[in-house]
Amino acid sequence: MNVDELVARVKELINSDKFEEAKQFIEDHKDELGDKVHDLSGLFGDNADGLIDKVKGFFSGK
Repeated sequence: MNVDELVARVKELINSDKFEEAKQFIEDHKDELGDKVHDLSGLFGDNADGLIDKVKGFFSGK
């Protein structure tokens, strides 16, 4: 998988409310994701209340 496919998979997991799976996927593919790891990991933070808004903002540029 290329970086765009990996990011798309994370988005798919988050949209399906599979946050723990998304976190694990990011961890499993952190080397392949490179600089995107920080951006993706930051979506989870300590409080998930605004997660959907953050995800929409992160992926809206695509």
